[in-house]
Amino acid sequence: MDAYHVVCARRALSAGEQVEVRLEPAPPPGTYIYWRNAQQIGMSPGAAEAGRAVYTAPFVIRPGSPPAEIRVDLSGVQTGRVGFVGRVALVPGVLPFSADCLAADQTYSQDYGTIEPDGSTINWVEAVVVHMSDPEYPRMAVSRGLTDVVPLSVLLCTSGRVLAAYPVTSYDYNRQPIDHQRILTEAAVAIASSRTFAPLRDGTPAARWIDVQVAFRP
Repeated sequence: MDAYHVVCARRALSAGEQVEVRLEPAPPPGTYIYWRNAQQIGMSPGAAEAGRAVYTAPFVIRPGSPPAEIRVDLSGVQTGRVGFVGRVALVPGVLPFSADCLAADQTYSQDYGTIEPDGSTINWVEAVVVHMSDPEYPRMAVSRGLTDVVPLSVLLCTSGRVLAAYPVTSYDYNRQPIDHQRILTEAAVAIASSRTFAPLRDGTPAARWIDVQVAFRP
C-alpha cells in the first residue's frame, strides 16, 4: 500500500488555480477510486480514468495557510479500504471580484475552490452560441474550420457575474472522454467569464455552480 501516492503540482498554486492530479501507480482492475476534494475525471469511481482528477485551489488563501491536502480513497478486493493524501503549497491571495460574490450566509472553502454550505453544481444549463463571424471565435480555429460544444462548470455570483469557469470532462456515446481542442476550450472559458448570467434566486440571491455549454458554430 505504501507504493501508492498522489502526484500533485510541484509548484505553489495561486487562488482559484486549477491543476490535474493523479494516483500512481494505477490500482488493479476492479478497484474503486474516490477523490474527496478534487473533481474526478472518470465517469464513475470504477472507470479507467478515475485515477485522475482536477484540483482547484481555494478562492481565498490566507497568509500562513498550510499546504492543501488532496485526498483519495481506494476500495477493492486487492487493496481493501485505504486512503492517501497529496499536498501542494498555496500562495496567499484572493481571486479578483470574490469579495462581492457570495450571499450573506455563504463562505469560501479553505480546502479547495468551492463555496459553503452549498457548493454543488445544479442541473441548470446556460447555452452560449458563438459563430465564426463573431469576434470571440479564435481566428486560428476559424481558419481550421474547428467547431465544438465545450461544457464548463461556472461559479455564478449573486450579481450574475462569473467568478470562475472551468472545462469539465464530456463523453461520447461509447462513454469515452471527448478530446476538445485546447484553443476552443480556452476560448470557451474566456467567453463564459466575460458574460453576465441571470442569478439564481430561492427567495434571496445565492452564489451557485451552474453548467454552461459554449457552442462554436459555423
